[in-house]
Amino acid sequence: MKTTVHYTVADFTFSVTADSQIVERMSSFEPFRESVCCSDILFDASVHLTPTPSTHLSGMEPVEDISNDFGRIRMYRGEECYHFEVTFGDSDASHTMIVDTGFTQADIHLNSSDIYQTIALSSLLHILYSMAILPKGGVMTHASCVTLDGKGYIFLGKSGTGKSTHASLWLQNFTGCSLLNDDNPVIRNIDGVINVYGAPWSGKTPCYKKASAPLHGIVRLEQATVNRYIPLTEASAFAGLLPSCSVIQSDCTLTEYLYRTLISVCENTTIGLLRCRPDNEAASICRDSLCIKKK
Repeated sequence: MKTTVHYTVADFTFSVTADSQIVERMSSFEPFRESVCCSDILFDASVHLTPTPSTHLSGMEPVEDISNDFGRIRMYRGEECYHFEVTFGDSDASHTMIVDTGFTQADIHLNSSDIYQTIALSSLLHILYSMAILPKGGVMTHASCVTLDGKGYIFLGKSGTGKSTHASLWLQNFTGCSLLNDDNPVIRNIDGVINVYGAPWSGKTPCYKKASAPLHGIVRLEQATVNRYIPLTEASAFAGLLPSCSVIQSDCTLTEYLYRTLISVCENTTIGLLRCRPDNEAASICRDSLCIKKK
């Protein structure tokens, strides 16, 4: 039997209509579940255990083909909608999502025989959410985030540069520090006030917190033999943030929304580059540098 549930992430509420057994398996979403319906809905997603119509891709153009922690994702665009297809590992089983170009109404078709069914649903909802929040001043980032003294700090970098390791160093060394999200925190700009939020997507670390904090600092990490913090401002700060943000690069409307939000983030947040070793000194240098109040 199908049921409709509502989730709120970064104060954006969306609905998912799916078989009740599928909803029960979405454990990472449970902290974000709402007990009452909200009138202001970011998007509605309907989940089906039926194949996508084979003729649906007719006339659609390939947009992107990428592989990451969320599987292999193929994107196609038509005049009025996007088509996303996700697969995992060597499996031939695919899961699809058809969504309007405004990312407000989506039909998700899961392969009922695939062991990755729940993961696929989470991945497709991640894509949908990431795009839907862009026009509303929200940005999903590939990063690790901690809070300290009531303020949020984000660690960015290429895969393997030590984002989670650096977050762990803060947790070990600074009293009162806690992990907000270890892979996909959400940044939101509301009239120049920048906050960071937890999310149901947190990589390999099960950290699913419906919590937020004022964003006080962002650092991009690079591995090095000597610890050194370099302040980033204006164009260099923007360039440091952009690669870690979720957007369909070929969609000019979405990228414009992203750029506007990032400009506001750069104007209101301390941002830097940390060339570092994975040690306690690096964490201390980073904390002391980021805790400087943005002028």
